[in-house]
Amino acid sequence: MAIAGSTLISQHKGREDHEKVNFMSAQTVSIIFLFSILMSLVGYYASNFLISIMDASQEIVPDAVKYLQVSFIGLAFSYVYLTFQSLMRGVGEVKIPLYLVLGSVILNFFLDPIFILG
Repeated sequence: MAIAGSTLISQHKGREDHEKVNFMSAQTVSIIFLFSILMSLVGYYASNFLISIMDASQEIVPDAVKYLQVSFIGLAFSYVYLTFQSLMRGVGEVKIPLYLVLGSVILNFFLDPIFILG
């Protein structure tokens, strides 16, 4: 969906139809956000089932379900983040997505050891 939105946005940007660029951007972000909320809710409530079909040992099931639920909660934010990057590239702005990815990598570099080691 983000690639399709990016393609449509770049076509309208090429025609210099700024009204359509804004409309397509809003539509793409809205659709992906709603879809990601739906996927987050379904995944959150299906986490126990998903772990059970993986035939995990009973010792790790509670922690695995909690981890998967937290991952599904973050899904909406990940979708919107990736959509924003794609749409920015669609309008020809490549520096902002580059800086966002760079900031994410630097943040991960420092925060991962803290969260992993406690």
